[in-house]
Amino acid sequence: MKREKETNTSENSEQEAEKEEEPIKKTQGELIQEALGLDQATIGRIEKQLFVAKFIDSISEDIFDYIYRDRILAKYMDMLKKNMGELDETTAAFMQETFEQKQIEPTISDLKSKAEEVAQENDINRSLNSKLKRNGMIGMLPLCILVILIYVVPPDFTFYLMIPLCFLCFLPQFLRSRIVQKWNDFKEENKKIFYQENREKIILLKEFVQITLDNIHNILLDKKIPLELIKFSLSSSDYKNLKLINEQVLRGGITQYFFTFEYPPGVEPFPIPEIIKKKYMEPVVSQKKTTEDNFLILKNIKVSNGEIEKFEVELKEDLKDDINTLLNSCKFEKTKDFSLIMPNYTPETAIHCICGEIAEFSNVQKCSWIETESEEKFEFYLFESEKCKCGEKVFVLSLMEEDVKIPDKWKSIFS
Repeated sequence: MKREKETNTSENSEQEAEKEEEPIKKTQGELIQEALGLDQATIGRIEKQLFVAKFIDSISEDIFDYIYRDRILAKYMDMLKKNMGELDETTAAFMQETFEQKQIEPTISDLKSKAEEVAQENDINRSLNSKLKRNGMIGMLPLCILVILIYVVPPDFTFYLMIPLCFLCFLPQFLRSRIVQKWNDFKEENKKIFYQENREKIILLKEFVQITLDNIHNILLDKKIPLELIKFSLSSSDYKNLKLINEQVLRGGITQYFFTFEYPPGVEPFPIPEIIKKKYMEPVVSQKKTTEDNFLILKNIKVSNGEIEKFEVELKEDLKDDINTLLNSCKFEKTKDFSLIMPNYTPETAIHCICGEIAEFSNVQKCSWIETESEEKFEFYLFESEKCKCGEKVFVLSLMEEDVKIPDKWKSIFS
């Protein structure tokens, strides 16, 4: 027994040594907080104000994305007010007072109403997401009927159904492309004129964004946080005290700008701790590992009509072996487009790669796991991102509904 105990102790020591050698991945906020000795409240204030700035900026730059989406816009406004209310007492009072003085909420409502009038003049009476969902169902209906007919008609006639079946397989994607193109053309034709006619109201929104960014800038300078560490994206480049580090043209011709804050004249850059230089600031170097290491889990999801409206993201570095085991025992089935599952995927609510860039998803699989003995079935989504600029992909697991029963074996992954 003693020898067995010594052997087990030795094995445990080796396992602990291996674990110590493995690098622990941490988010940008965690690295900054630990390296600079900041309290969580400071990081929280920065993140909450960045959300406010990015949301208002997105509206000022493209209000058309919010037309006919009253419920979504109301949800974001509630989140904005909640974030402002959760700042420290002085900042919260100042932000809320400025928000009311500049009449930000009535201005947004007015801009949305005017944008909907422009849309109606162009025979657009519903949002892009609503159109995609409706036409996706219309496109799938004849396909489903034809598939049923294949099983009903005699085998000799099945061949004659294959040609229309092939055509109908491409119909949903064809309809989707036409709708998106028409929507992009509409925005391109009307965006500049709309901005000119409503310039004063849009400038009000941008002024509020500038005030919010200046608040964040002051926090960083006061806490002596190296400004290079705070990277964020905006929909426009109209603001002061920012340093443009990159820009990217997204689908639909939308340009996304990536910034850090600039140091004021005469202020020397704050020193960056070595641990952050090694793990965060240096260029990403290719390492010998599989891309299946980068697993994210969507937690506390809110689902409405099959759409994931709200979620929290968690990196499951310590459970990657369990996740790989789960996936290896699943059956995979191609499912509906990511845009239909998460139609509200915007830069403000985006999932990020481990390097901090916004992840774009094109491959969605429905995973089915079945317990052999009890035949218990468990289904969930697997989102695979496109390859990021850093060379990595991220794989995101998400429940399909809020109250799905999770098998005990996999509760640690999704909880």
